Amino acid sequence: MLLSRVVRADTADLPLFAADTALHSANNGFVLISAALVLMMTPALALFYAGFVRSRNVLNTMAMSFVMMGIATLVWATVGFSLAFANGGALQAVVGHPFSYALLENLPASWEPLAIPGLTFALFQGMFAIITPALISGALVERISFRFWCLFTPIWLLLVYAPLAHMVWGGRTARQRPGFRGRHRGSHQLRCECLGAGGSHWRP
Repeated sequence: MLLSRVVRADTADLPLFAADTALHSANNGFVLISAALVLMMTPALALFYAGFVRSRNVLNTMAMSFVMMGIATLVWATVGFSLAFANGGALQAVVGHPFSYALLENLPASWEPLAIPGLTFALFQGMFAIITPALISGALVERISFRFWCLFTPIWLLLVYAPLAHMVWGGRTARQRPGFRGRHRGSHQLRCECLGAGGSHWRP
């Protein structure tokens, strides 16, 4: 029953989640388990990329992925989530207000229409903010220094990832698009990865 509701994602069914406590708890557990699985992708990606480089660059390559679990988490928790999913007022079609959910404050008890806690939603979305720059590192290994990587990724998350996440998932313009609810999460990640990898290779 629950699986069929999740797969269908019918808007007519969504209010039922909020009304049913059991489904509310099941949704929360399902999203938390999914977030943990996405997080496991980052160390797995580090091992995967390490197998493609010379032995002297293995540790640096793995560190480029592992460090994202710290950098991206800090950026996402401070203002990244707010930029992606808060109401942006006059800039709503482009980006959210950076301080509405800053430091994950003022999150709603139930993030509608998913009927899960706001903190759970922020956590799940944060896992993708971690794995996306880690994926970009595959295009940059053996090409940039680790120090530059640690400087580049927070700026990229704020200027590229968060605004694109807002336009695709959090903005009013995106929500009004036909078929919006059926869009795959990977489409946003792919756009961000292309911009990140391509921009880092740009030479004036």
